[in-house]
Amino acid sequence: MAQGAVVKQGFTLIKQVAGQAAHLYGQVVHTMKTNVILRPMYKWWEGRFWLKEQSCYLNRGRARLYTYLLLFLFIRSRSAKNKAEAEALKVQSKEQIIATALRISAQS
Repeated sequence: MAQGAVVKQGFTLIKQVAGQAAHLYGQVVHTMKTNVILRPMYKWWEGRFWLKEQSCYLNRGRARLYTYLLLFLFIRSRSAKNKAEAEALKVQSKEQIIATALRISAQS
């Protein structure tokens, strides 16, 4: 159950980051298209990268690979954090049990 929640949280985070990146990219493209000084650079960029199918597919595959890698590392770090918290709770509960036992034995 906890891992499902972590995966869901990871997907939500990736959606938010992708939305923000798309918004930023849209703003940059709009600025480059409308700005007289930046327009030649945009035309060069469009001709160099964007209109070539092979480059587009390559970049899409690479982005997918990086996304999967990022998601894997995020889930692994979350599970390691949860495991460390569980171990700390076990140690704390053992200490509480021992302290309670000592208190009871001291009273009797």
